Amino acid sequence: MASPTRTPGPFAVDLSPEADRLLTAQAVAEMIGVTVDYVWALCRKDEIPHLCFGRVKRFRRKAVLEWLARHEQGGSS
Repeated sequence: MASPTRTPGPFAVDLSPEADRLLTAQAVAEMIGVTVDYVWALCRKDEIPHLCFGRVKRFRRKAVLEWLARHEQGGSS
């Protein structure tokens, strides 16, 4: 079985079918190391990409990883 294709970099992007699955706020919180309340606060301020299905919110794994990459700061000059 072939391994999933990944792009190089600190936030490797998984190109497998699993990559674009929808995540819960709990899963996102665990993934990025914050509380669920903080994820909800980010949603209320439209600061994190999310999908709304009525009152239910879900997060595309790929979109969250891209959001993290855009918000990464620091590094060498």
